[in-house]
Amino acid sequence: MDPETISWGVRLSKERSGAWYVPDGIVVRAGNPVPADPAAICAGVPDLAVEILSGDRETAAGRAEQERDLREKRRASAARGVPDSWIVDPLTRRVAWPARDPRTGTYEDRWEGPLAEVPAPWAAQPS
Repeated sequence: MDPETISWGVRLSKERSGAWYVPDGIVVRAGNPVPADPAAICAGVPDLAVEILSGDRETAAGRAEQERDLREKRRASAARGVPDSWIVDPLTRRVAWPARDPRTGTYEDRWEGPLAEVPAPWAAQPS
């Protein structure tokens, strides 16, 4: 994947609850009807949301921060309709790839493995 296709820190428009959601990174492909503007708020649905786990696993506050990354942000992406998400663990250099099931509107785990081997969601589907 070309790293220039990833926009970092783009704020997505408010959720119905009024909460802002800022994934660590998003990918908006050329065919997406709402192009990403790295300096603006993205009102559309990105093709991929990237979350990088943060927080120290050794502290309660760090574990709570990771739980937010794993649960709350995953729910927010699924509710917005983002088809794919990557959750990157920088310590283990592994990626979990949940993909949105259009029938249920929730993410189902699709792939998990080394960061160096993660395929782009729009490439051939992993087994």
